[in-house]
Amino acid sequence: MTKVCWKSDLKASRDLSPRQIEGYDFLLSWFDDWRLARGLSLDRPSAVRFWKEAVTSKERKDWQLQHWAEALRWFTRWLAIFARRGLKPTSLPERGRNAVESAGARRGLARATRKTYRRWAVRFAAWAGSAERVTDEGCAGE
Repeated sequence: MTKVCWKSDLKASRDLSPRQIEGYDFLLSWFDDWRLARGLSLDRPSAVRFWKEAVTSKERKDWQLQHWAEALRWFTRWLAIFARRGLKPTSLPERGRNAVESAGARRGLARATRKTYRRWAVRFAAWAGSAERVTDEGCAGE
C-alpha cells in the first residue's frame, strides 16, 4: 500500500497561494476527520458524500462554497494521479485504523472493543500527522 500525505503535497503545491493552501488544508482536514469517523475510503465518492452531507447541509456563504469546492477539486485531481498509476492512497489515520482492526480481529477482541481501539488509533495518528508534527521531510511517521 502506498504511503502518501496529501498535506505534504498540498504544502509543496506551486500553483496555489499560501492563503489557498491554508484554506484547502482546513477543508481537507475536515473531510478526512469526517470520512474516518464514518469508516469511508479516501476516494471521490466519499468526497461527494461529504460535500452533500457536511458542507451543503447548512447555509454557507458563497465565498466559502467556492473556496471549498476548489479544495475538493484539487483533492480529486490529486487522487486521480494515484488512480492513473494503479495505486490507492491511504492516510496515516486510515492505516492506523486498519492495523488496529486487523490485529484486534486476529486476537478475537469484541467488535465494540475494536471500535474503541480504532478510534483511539485514528486520533493518535491524526495528532502524529498534524501540522505541528509535520517535518520538512513530509508527514510524521511516514
